Amino acid sequence: MAIDHFNKTLDINPAYSLAYYNLGLVYSNKKFENNNFSKAKEYFEKAIDLNPEESQFYQYFGISYIEEGNHIKGREYLEKAIELNPKNYTAHYQMGNSYYHEEDFSNARKYFQKSLDLKHDYPFAYYGLGQVFESERNYANAREMYEIVLEIDPGNWEAHIEYKMNNMPE
Repeated sequence: MAIDHFNKTLDINPAYSLAYYNLGLVYSNKKFENNNFSKAKEYFEKAIDLNPEESQFYQYFGISYIEEGNHIKGREYLEKAIELNPKNYTAHYQMGNSYYHEEDFSNARKYFQKSLDLKHDYPFAYYGLGQVFESERNYANAREMYEIVLEIDPGNWEAHIEYKMNNMPE
């Protein structure tokens, strides 16, 4: 249904970058049964062609590459998103997440911290820092980060974090 809506919009106005961006979001959504990162990237690229100054277009283009396992290419687009909007705290978080998954904990920490510098109550960045500390076996700091996440947004994180903390060495 959403796909049909955005395609009809493009029939009326083929230069409407937000319709391409939204189609990219639909196809990159893991909850969507027909998710397809390749197709999502095509739409994000078209959105960028039409509006090359929009930070979020590059951000989600980069995330699509990362979801396919191409962290280097994904981070190139995330860097462009940050260049266009240095206050884009979610792009900083995504950079940290990419580095974390490649076990580059120093860079992961740097980007998670920058995300928090921009938005001090962003639970995903605290969670990311907790993961970094846990990976480095710094369990006291990991617990501290997870506790902050629970303070900020208890309903969405409680079960997951309690499980992690109960299964973490002292």
